[in-house]
Amino acid sequence: YTLRLIARDAAGNEGWSPPLRVTVTPARVFRGQKIRQDDPDDPLEKCSWIYGPFDLPPGERFFLARATGTAPGFDMDMYLYHDRNGNGVIDGPGEVLAKSTSPTPNERIYVKNPEPGTYWLYCQGWKVEGDVALLDVEVYPAGSFRAVIDVAPAGRVQERPREITGRFDRRAGIDPGSVRISLDGRDVTARASIDGKGFRLPVSGDLAPNTEHAATVRFRDRSGTGRERTLRFTVDTRPPALSLVSPEPGTKVAGRTEVRVRASDEGGKVTVWLRIEGRKERRLSAVRGEAGLFRAGLDTEGWAPGEHYLWFVARDAAGNETERVLRLVVPE
Repeated sequence: YTLRLIARDAAGNEGWSPPLRVTVTPARVFRGQKIRQDDPDDPLEKCSWIYGPFDLPPGERFFLARATGTAPGFDMDMYLYHDRNGNGVIDGPGEVLAKSTSPTPNERIYVKNPEPGTYWLYCQGWKVEGDVALLDVEVYPAGSFRAVIDVAPAGRVQERPREITGRFDRRAGIDPGSVRISLDGRDVTARASIDGKGFRLPVSGDLAPNTEHAATVRFRDRSGTGRERTLRFTVDTRPPALSLVSPEPGTKVAGRTEVRVRASDEGGKVTVWLRIEGRKERRLSAVRGEAGLFRAGLDTEGWAPGEHYLWFVARDAAGNETERVLRLVVPE
């Protein structure tokens, strides 16, 4: 920002100061942040406090994040995710760079010489008594927030997009006349609609499925510095893999039991859901330490004698689905 001071005397004469340039940097310390009970098995699905996305430039000597609980009786965990493939989203647990998971509300992450790129810091409520708990979070360095935001598509999508869009953060002061856009290495600026708020690029022709595509936006910010942002996405048409693990089809069950399935997807992120004969769909929990293994407890008390069917659905990040059916028997 550029500021100028004015002095005015009683007669109305005025004098102006030389321009004063001020840079507003991201906050580094966050006091009294609210933490709620999240899913302890999956911090990505639901997380109370997220810092990012933020960019770390080349040459940073370290990254430090520290969280301190300001109230007793709760436990939180901290995760640092790195966008390794540069597609603008977190693809799954495989992009965890570092984590701190002590049985307390006090966590610390330190990374020496972090790679340049985009990061997210997640503070997850692992065990929270009551509605909320309070947390202080410190981040060093704070990183720089992106000038091109709210981009779409990003990551893995199920259908070929009709357009590629992005919004300009007004704090960056992007000059619309400086914006140049390329798609998979081809200059497509002439096809795009660009103004001070953002851009919209219609997509013509076929984008090859199951192949990563890249749209690069080059521009000059308020200071005149040339910058760029690359948006990566994949049109994903392949459904995830899903197989039943236990119990075997036709198994006789009574009382409490557990079902397990195995699911995976080449995109990395997959969730598994269970529906039982018209009941509300529920999500299975990932088994810690077992890649791709999911579980759910069942209470068959009150089930009528006879055959019962369980439908399992695996969904990947793009929304593709695979279904499996398990038949169980409640004896007379």
